[in-house]
Amino acid sequence: MLNEIKNKKILVMGLGLHGGGVAAARWLVRHGANVTVTDLRDRKTLKSSLEKLKGLKIKYALSGHDVEDFKKADIVVQNPGVPYDSPYLEIARKSGAEIVNEAALFFKYAKSKNIIGITGTKGKSTVSTLVHKIVKAKWPKALLAGNIRDTAMLEIADRAEKNTPIVLELSSWQLEGLERIRQSPGIAVATNIYQDHLNRYPSYSAYISAKENIIKFQKANDSAVLNYDNAILKKIGEKYIKKKRKIFWFSKNKKINGAHLKNGWIFFGDKKIMPLSEIQIPGEHNIENALAAVCVAKILRVPNNTIRRQISLFKGVPNRLELIRTLNGVRYYNDTTATAPDAAISALKTLGNADKKNIILIAGGANKKLDYKEMVAAIGEYVKILILFKGSASDRIVKELGSRNYELWKLNNRIMIDVSNMRSAVEIAQKFAGRGDIVLLSPGAASFGMFLHEFDRGEKFVEAVNALKL
Repeated sequence: MLNEIKNKKILVMGLGLHGGGVAAARWLVRHGANVTVTDLRDRKTLKSSLEKLKGLKIKYALSGHDVEDFKKADIVVQNPGVPYDSPYLEIARKSGAEIVNEAALFFKYAKSKNIIGITGTKGKSTVSTLVHKIVKAKWPKALLAGNIRDTAMLEIADRAEKNTPIVLELSSWQLEGLERIRQSPGIAVATNIYQDHLNRYPSYSAYISAKENIIKFQKANDSAVLNYDNAILKKIGEKYIKKKRKIFWFSKNKKINGAHLKNGWIFFGDKKIMPLSEIQIPGEHNIENALAAVCVAKILRVPNNTIRRQISLFKGVPNRLELIRTLNGVRYYNDTTATAPDAAISALKTLGNADKKNIILIAGGANKKLDYKEMVAAIGEYVKILILFKGSASDRIVKELGSRNYELWKLNNRIMIDVSNMRSAVEIAQKFAGRGDIVLLSPGAASFGMFLHEFDRGEKFVEAVNALKL
């Protein structure tokens, strides 16, 4: 099948800084394609990615796109930042090019088809990492890749042996590619669906449809793991049950066909798996994440003692409610991947104390056309001091604070607006934090403009916190 790629003119649209574009370009060159990489950003911005491609036979069109590259391409690899309705992609389509993304290439050409795909608005990184740890305990060669920062899918496409279990974290953008090849993973997991990325999709329903691709093309013997407590996933699951698909639910609130809670224990069906007290990662949402992982493990017939051990040892993933430092009785948490209001609300509810209002929140940035009413309500309940970066999401938060009669915040200097960099934000936070308080970076917004991406934002937070003096 890989002969389909050899000698083809393939245009990688969007090199990016997360590694997906780099992995795609490398993989295509390795398999004999004539590769061109194009990106709107310049060489200086893309320096870290370009260095990883040194020595490879690749043509570059940077600081803008050349229409001729799209007219001549046999295949265009569309990377996550590129909208499907891009006029350049339309030129390529009209010229006869096939439009794919990294997920489509992986599902089509990876040696192993033993894929566990995991998506969700929140929790997909945590569940993917936890499932991989459980699966790896039984199958040591199991691999983890996808939307995970460290390993792009195409980095492992050739490395995985035929039946090697592969755990893939899949974003909505990556799932769009599965629609085009009409494939879904053999085990599909969806943690939840909430409003997000509405700057990228024409509507919330379009975003939901992209997420649904994780289950849409499953075969009769495949399995899906869905959150019964999430209204959208409940509706999707019930639709596929009518189509005779195998659905395993997880729920904190109801005994269901799958994983659920009873008397302080996680059960799968009628069998005890482990007590809730052994879960190390904080928050109600992480109970849901553990339940999802239990479902996958039981589908794969992993022994209960292995499941219990791996979950009890798991302490979370970087950049998600990650405790960075305790200084002068103040705890500093990095939750930079909270790029939507729902994620920031979860962080506030997990760490906050409504009676003491013990959180100094660093938030804001670029809006993705999302609603901030509920996040502002949570800010009013849990936050002592609010520090906002410059950006359209911050403007929206300030507007919502005003509409809820929180003008007292401004009068008492409880809100710092348009902070220009991370070091200033952290230093302001330290100034107002007292013993027992929490400084929390949980932006509820994208990082566009001020940082390269959300991970760069998190790294700068960690640097600034570690630089603080006693």
